[in-house]
Amino acid sequence: MYYLYEIKPYHDHSISRALKKEGKIYFWDFGEVDAESSRFENLVANHLLKACHFWIDTGF
Repeated sequence: MYYLYEIKPYHDHSISRALKKEGKIYFWDFGEVDAESSRFENLVANHLLKACHFWIDTGF
């Protein structure tokens, strides 16, 4: 089972800049997060990941 996932930073111009920053970790179950603002950020990340999975699966 998956408990969390990481989103790595992305930078158009410089790969070295993207490698310096650490990725953000999000929970699959955003109810695990205590702070309301962090819970909302986790909710948005989950929905964006779900949309990306849908677009990849449908060939967009």
